[in-house]
Amino acid sequence: MKLWQHLTMQFGLLVLQGLSADLLNAPTKWKALVTLVLGAGQMTLAAYGQYFNPDGTSARVAYTPNAPK
Repeated sequence: MKLWQHLTMQFGLLVLQGLSADLLNAPTKWKALVTLVLGAGQMTLAAYGQYFNPDGTSARVAYTPNAPK
């Protein structure tokens, strides 16, 4: 997973979490459940991202950024 993909998904989940807390017209217990599910999604995405370098290669491969030209 490339860095931009990871950041886009994390930001999207963050926005959804904020919107669900403010705009969701549901009972309080459902708001808490939605927030919990979105938070679990963010934790899973963060854990998954630990296995990739910023350029999308596996973390098992040493990461060497492109040298400036």
